[in-house]
Amino acid sequence: MSTEKTRAGCATLTYFELIVASKNLTDALSLSMKKKGGITMLQFPNQLKKLRAERGLSQEALAKQLFLSRQAVSKWEKGEGKPDLDNVIKLAEIFDVSLDCLILGKEETENCVDKSAFLYNPNTGLYERQYPKYTPSKINNFYEFSARCWPLLLIFLYFIYRMIELLLK
Repeated sequence: MSTEKTRAGCATLTYFELIVASKNLTDALSLSMKKKGGITMLQFPNQLKKLRAERGLSQEALAKQLFLSRQAVSKWEKGEGKPDLDNVIKLAEIFDVSLDCLILGKEETENCVDKSAFLYNPNTGLYERQYPKYTPSKINNFYEFSARCWPLLLIFLYFIYRMIELLLK
């Protein structure tokens, strides 16, 4: 399985690891929202309120972008409720921040998300990998060559077979 960059902590994850991480995100959102005893807790309500205010969005405007009620956004900001994973990802897209910044309150050091790599598909409700147009890469060994050029190899082997056949007659 190939590795791909994701929003989750700028880590390089396989698709399977991303699914496991997304299931754990719901558990992580249920943690306490304050710092206690040196353990870093989540800052989602504070971050949501701060990011919304920085962008000049009202709760109503943010709720419209998410296709939710204003009361849902208000509950998230108060810490009375928590969004599902799809809405957390949409919030990160709307605010143009990483999930770490949105949930944990970590400052962004660099933008590590390749926006051309993933695109939200409204029909499926999922983020899908956008593959670039085919660009032939360097062939490193005979196996790669044979995998890409097997028709040429068949023609070449047929030509050699015919030559041997003619020589033996």
